[in-house]
Amino acid sequence: METEQNTAVSKDARNKQIRLQQQRQQQQQHGSRRFQANQDGPGDLRPAGQRHDNDHTRIGDITIAPTQQEVLCKVAPYLPANEPGTVMHLEAGSQEAHRDLHFRLLRHDMVAELCEAAIRFQEKGGTASVLPGGAFSGNAQLPGAANDLALFVYGNVEVKNLVAAKFGPGIQFEVAFDDLPSNAGKTCAQRREYWEKSRRLQHGTLVALWWEQPSRATAATAATDAEPCITFATVTMRNEQQLAPREARERPQIGVRLCQGCGASNGVLLAALGGQLPGRTVMLQASGSFFAYEPILRALQTRQPMPLAHYIADTKLKPDARDPARLQTRPADRLSILMRMLGRSSGTDDDAKVPAVLDKIYVSPPAYQTDQGSFFLDLTCLVDGDEDAQDEDVLDDIKTIDVHGGYWPTDGVQQVTSLDLSQQQALKAALSRELALIQGPPGTGKTFVGIQLVQALLANTQGSPKGAAAPGRSQALTGFFGPNRTDPVTQPPPRGPCIGPVLIVCFTNHALDQFLEGLLAAGLTDMVRVGGRSKNDSLAQYNIHELVRGRASKAQNQLLYGCYARADELIARIDQLKASLMERELPWKEMEQYLELVAPDLHHSLSSRTKLVDDGFQEVSTDHRHFWWQWLHGNKRSQAQGKAAAHAVATEVPVVNSFAVLGEPSGLQRAAGAASWKSTRGRGARPGAPLPKAATPVPDRDLEALLASEDAWTMTNGERQKLYKHWSEELRQGWLDELKLAMRAFERVRDEQRRIHADVDLNVLRCARLVGMTTAGVASKQELVAAMCPKVVIVEEAGEVFEAHILASLAPTTEHLILIGDHEQLRPKPQLYALQARLPLIL
Repeated sequence: METEQNTAVSKDARNKQIRLQQQRQQQQQHGSRRFQANQDGPGDLRPAGQRHDNDHTRIGDITIAPTQQEVLCKVAPYLPANEPGTVMHLEAGSQEAHRDLHFRLLRHDMVAELCEAAIRFQEKGGTASVLPGGAFSGNAQLPGAANDLALFVYGNVEVKNLVAAKFGPGIQFEVAFDDLPSNAGKTCAQRREYWEKSRRLQHGTLVALWWEQPSRATAATAATDAEPCITFATVTMRNEQQLAPREARERPQIGVRLCQGCGASNGVLLAALGGQLPGRTVMLQASGSFFAYEPILRALQTRQPMPLAHYIADTKLKPDARDPARLQTRPADRLSILMRMLGRSSGTDDDAKVPAVLDKIYVSPPAYQTDQGSFFLDLTCLVDGDEDAQDEDVLDDIKTIDVHGGYWPTDGVQQVTSLDLSQQQALKAALSRELALIQGPPGTGKTFVGIQLVQALLANTQGSPKGAAAPGRSQALTGFFGPNRTDPVTQPPPRGPCIGPVLIVCFTNHALDQFLEGLLAAGLTDMVRVGGRSKNDSLAQYNIHELVRGRASKAQNQLLYGCYARADELIARIDQLKASLMERELPWKEMEQYLELVAPDLHHSLSSRTKLVDDGFQEVSTDHRHFWWQWLHGNKRSQAQGKAAAHAVATEVPVVNSFAVLGEPSGLQRAAGAASWKSTRGRGARPGAPLPKAATPVPDRDLEALLASEDAWTMTNGERQKLYKHWSEELRQGWLDELKLAMRAFERVRDEQRRIHADVDLNVLRCARLVGMTTAGVASKQELVAAMCPKVVIVEEAGEVFEAHILASLAPTTEHLILIGDHEQLRPKPQLYALQARLPLIL
């Protein structure tokens, strides 16, 4: 019986494995247009032309956020394989080709899920498929969708407001949507608990606002053929209290910021001003954090020189310059070496040559160590316990280590430090090579070696010259005066070359906090932690936000105050324009100045609050309501004017002045003109001027005739509404254009604020010996990092970092790159499985 049960279990497991394999093959076939490499060339280099409006040859022309044409394009994107020489349109081994490769693969990892889900969503019927009876929010069961391609749909989306914030994200839109079905029946506290734990709509998430015309979204077949309107945004405000409001009538709400270069922004702006998007609107979420990708991709779009490019981008590894017999390697050899280093096989005959090739690789020392001709290491900073208790000969031996001369006191270092033999080898390689990788399985002390490495670097180098007298610097770094040394002028200068701040980079905030905490435990306190997501209390005092308090100069404060004042003015103007644009019926105070410029005669006719009668005199209105309301909503013309119009239409006899051919008015006209001039409040009329025509012989005139008219009160209701609509549209369009200009000016002011704050931050960072940042932080502050001029970059947990992130972390001044991590333990995890499992596309 037990054997039969085991056999049944084994059979079920085998059948399950077969079903999973078949499902995976079906999913890969269905998504092959999106997930397979396409060597058909990018942009205009493709024989059939561009795939969509965001398909370009230069990566600098590609917008980071996707476009509508891009997400709905069913042609496979251009994806070069991650192998040397596969970027055909650029020179093999060039920096541009290497950046192009990693930019396209990383960006594809960001947008592929959303693109594939959008196509399937459209094929299924669009909004009609998920909104058959009204509201819906939840997972859309797309046909053939893999688990990692599930689309989350938020229904009945409404753009409620436009907000300009002086601090925070700046210009953003408040968006409301229907709550999730899983939250139905829950209390406010339970719904808030759900949103606190949920990863949905996290800060920086990329979302798509999708709407279709009502007439084209009534059925699935119509929606499939309809072209939707899609605009992309990122979540900038996520408050659990707004996602789970107390009032039952209120709906969940978030703040979003439109992506640069996205389409349909006018529709979203008009919807935020009281209008509505044409058709039912949903919000789609498929991809992860846009915030984690955008700064890396923007950094890869730059054209600044790539440090250490001869190791990173060149297709040939350089031989040892000291041994001419060592040959350069071919691209195939380089691929074999990389595969062997990653514990893989490239499947080529060159695998057998890998050990010999590895012996030929030579890595030069950092340039800052050779600029002065010689470089000696002093490792007494690593001595355990009391230095006086150690053997003096051993201490003398480790004080002047000529690491580039081939000398390393292994026994002495092992005697006075906690480093074993393999850790010494890692330390020596990291200190003496401009590109080094400290790799090992868990428990071998990689992080410990990294901390020892930082200690040795700081003890044998100098920081930025401008930071020599930085306040708060530790005694070990600034030097100290002995009992008989009190004159600072006679103090010897610090030893070692100047390397600026040492930049420590990690992929996650948690890993960065752990490494910096280890440095603090080792007594290294001269550090700055950049970023506001640290949860370590011991690092709070070293955060950049705390250290910059009161550090701005008087000139910088004046510039900041000026920016804040301009921002307040622009916010007030934006709010004023919003209020005007949201008026359902424009009041006279909004129309008066406009009409005085574009239609002065009609402006006078309206503002005089009078009507011309058929005998040439003026009839003053006795209605106490505002004349503008009377003109807009009045339904009767004067009795005399009505009779004159009816008589003119019935007889169809034009009124002709017999004296017009002579150019002289008649006596009756001169008398009537004098009477009219006395009652015209200075419009420029004079005695003897022609009398304005009182009758309107043809009602329902066209717009041109109405604009040329001098009397607004003789118009029919239809004519008045036609004229008001024209004025309103022109005035609102002008306000809308002014609002866009004010929004752009507001963004420029905020950019200026950020530059001033960056200058203040730079003053603090230059004074520090250690600066800790995440890879996304480095990429988003490229100008600030470049101004720091770091020569040494240390990447902790480098095994889980994409190469694109490391490229974005290198400043132009970088001369020494040290990678610490184990690729066999923690590997990068792309969102797209194909970029992890398929060898040519491995990201």
